[in-house]
Amino acid sequence: MDTISQQPPRPNGSLGLPSELLTTILQNTLPNIWHKDIWGRERIINTVAYYHQLCLLRGICFVWKEAIDASPNVWALVGNTTPDFNKCLFKSKNASLTIGLREQPANSKELANWEKCLGVISRWGVVDVECHLEGDRGERYVSALEASPAPMLRVLNLAAYASNDLRIHIFGGVAPCLRELRLRHISLKHWDSPFLFNLRELSLNGVHGLTIEQVLAILEACVHLEKLSLILVHINNASPSTSASEPRRDINLSSLKSFAISGLDPTATNRLLQTIQTPSCRKFMFQLSSFQRPKNDPICCKCVDTAFRSFLITAEDVRVTITTKSFNIIDVRATQRNDRSAFNVHLRAYSSHFVWSTFVPLFILETIPIELTFGSNDQDVLLETSAWAMHGVWKVVSRLGMGMEKIIQELGFAKAIDGEFRWLWPRLCELSVFGVSGEELLRMLEARAEAAIVGRVSDYQQRMPVPIKLLILGRSCTVSPTILEDLRRFVGKVVMESPAET
Repeated sequence: MDTISQQPPRPNGSLGLPSELLTTILQNTLPNIWHKDIWGRERIINTVAYYHQLCLLRGICFVWKEAIDASPNVWALVGNTTPDFNKCLFKSKNASLTIGLREQPANSKELANWEKCLGVISRWGVVDVECHLEGDRGERYVSALEASPAPMLRVLNLAAYASNDLRIHIFGGVAPCLRELRLRHISLKHWDSPFLFNLRELSLNGVHGLTIEQVLAILEACVHLEKLSLILVHINNASPSTSASEPRRDINLSSLKSFAISGLDPTATNRLLQTIQTPSCRKFMFQLSSFQRPKNDPICCKCVDTAFRSFLITAEDVRVTITTKSFNIIDVRATQRNDRSAFNVHLRAYSSHFVWSTFVPLFILETIPIELTFGSNDQDVLLETSAWAMHGVWKVVSRLGMGMEKIIQELGFAKAIDGEFRWLWPRLCELSVFGVSGEELLRMLEARAEAAIVGRVSDYQQRMPVPIKLLILGRSCTVSPTILEDLRRFVGKVVMESPAET
């Protein structure tokens, strides 16, 4: 180490940084170096630069360690970094940087200096960043961040995106005035309620080693949380769960306006969705992948049912993506209209029977107008349904030349006529067909007219002012006058719409 300190000055070092910039970084980040007069100013800069050139994969940088010991504000700033970002990522597996504040910087300028330092460090390509925050300084710590929390937030964000593995440990009552915190690849040892009490935005990405109870405890402390994002949070389900005799607790996130879940374990997701209450949520994003779970596992249904029953009531923008081997739901999206009473939900599924039996009763039972789009990729079938719980309108669209009867068989309409879905037909007020001949449609209606359709349609027409309407779309639907009259026996109105001339 003495050899390193005796090396001749290197104005730009190996970091590719101007001496003035490096001077500013070190001077502003470790201000007490100069007062302690450990080395001359130029000697410190040159030694740090030369050290990084020779010791990319070695231990603690003694120069920085001595500087830390001399500074009351910085208690840990040690590292192995390299000017070559790619080499650092792939070769410097032991490269690490630890940043900590023993005492809150006195003003926003010092916080901005930390931000500047982290910006330079990110260009070095730090592989492993670990941030420790201590709140044992009390009111002074809090008041400083209340004055200007933004620079420290940017420091944390820079640290997160400058590293592949960021671990942030929070001890004590740290920064209760923080409004926003985005963390990536973190391991949380302790979250203190004073820190989370006024937290407005929390995004956990790649959190490891938490139990569902710890996650719920964090959320319970975030009483003023407005935006929550849980992405790839690895929940430890092996930990002992709460006793069945214990009463179920509800966590009311009354201020939450945006909620996103992606990549969580289905069991943890289900527990989470059943526990939290979000009466003010306006935007909900839900992604579930249960490819590791056995087939016919009902956990997927429970998650979906819970999510939609909870969030369709208030959310204006709902996006749900589910991928499972059991049910193969590809995409579910819902967007609430301006009147906050109607949703557009798009479902693309290979297993339409599951979609039909799970989602449609859910929407029908709710007093919310829903527009549903079902599709089957391998059959090129599209079933478009508009369910109006108050008005009872259903639209069924057959496209790509597929016969109506095949669509009914594919999407569960056969069971709707004679089995568990008999409740569907009284709500069938509007039927649209494309690429289906009138003869084909008539055969399907006649085959079931006396058994189910006619009686239920007639009853429905008598109860509701909206007549049942048949929309025949496109030139490929050939309907003769005779068949048209026959169709009118089963539906209240027939409208033939041809595409516009091109």
